[in-house]
Amino acid sequence: MAQQEHRIGRYALLLALSEENDPIVMDQNQVKSCVGKVGTMDSQKIVAAIETAAKSNGLINGNVYREVHALYHAILEAIQGVTRGHL
Repeated sequence: MAQQEHRIGRYALLLALSEENDPIVMDQNQVKSCVGKVGTMDSQKIVAAIETAAKSNGLINGNVYREVHALYHAILEAIQGVTRGHL
């Protein structure tokens, strides 16, 4: 089986395991990331912190509803994955 280097999960793990200022080499896939901080397990504050980081770092255009909405649903799915289905 050919090695698949372009998996989003690989990048997610690298980001999760990295220190705050460690550079992550993402090759030619143009994967963008940013680091933010959340000091609570309150889902509304988690969503707000991630949206703020994504907008501030130019990962999404805050004026485009579809981008913000897609990010919102991705955040909810990630929270469910981390908390084993409990929000």
